Amino acid sequence: RVSPDKHETLAYVAALSRAIPNHLVARLVHGQTQSLASESLVTSVLYADLVGYTRLCEKYTQDHRNGLSELSLLLDRIYVEVLEKALLRYGGSVLQFGGDSFTTIFIGNEAAQRAAAAALAVVELATGPAGAMRSAGIEVRVGLSMGKMDLLMLGDLSRRLILCSGDVSHRAVALQRVASPNQILCDTGTQVQLRAYAELRPLENSAWELVRLRRWPNQQAPIEPT
Repeated sequence: RVSPDKHETLAYVAALSRAIPNHLVARLVHGQTQSLASESLVTSVLYADLVGYTRLCEKYTQDHRNGLSELSLLLDRIYVEVLEKALLRYGGSVLQFGGDSFTTIFIGNEAAQRAAAAALAVVELATGPAGAMRSAGIEVRVGLSMGKMDLLMLGDLSRRLILCSGDVSHRAVALQRVASPNQILCDTGTQVQLRAYAELRPLENSAWELVRLRRWPNQQAPIEPT
């Protein structure tokens, strides 16, 4: 039950939005829990793997006196940076985040374009002049796919777990596996949505490399990740 206090309600919604897709958060806030068991929807999926994560963990646990606590603080900075400057910034809903990978979905208008902008922002965090990822020596491989996904919500209001299934999520994972560090690979469905707005390079096996976004639909200014 949501408190009538505005600030508490906003804090409640913000906390839920970090772990539950936004359209499901809206239902929870308004008490619409009967239709939350499962859902199928068309979505853009961003799956990313942090390259160098295992090496980083080994370095801190073996070489530092307070390695575990320092590693925890560093990973927190990396995760917050990725969430705030990339995934949430472009309207993504994080389904899984932790360890060396994360899965984010984008639903609604311009979903593929927003997913592409988020992916470019993540790569920028790994390759730019500043930031926790760059300072830690972390690189990233990204797969983008688009299609129908089945979402299953488990648990109650005290704790909820979102599971996703379908070919679209498997394609994103598969694309990430064959990507080079700091490379973004897209499937054909994503390429169709992005071809008017992005520079894409065709590769083997119906994959496309996302080089940059030229512009949003109905917008003149180019997109520049920050």
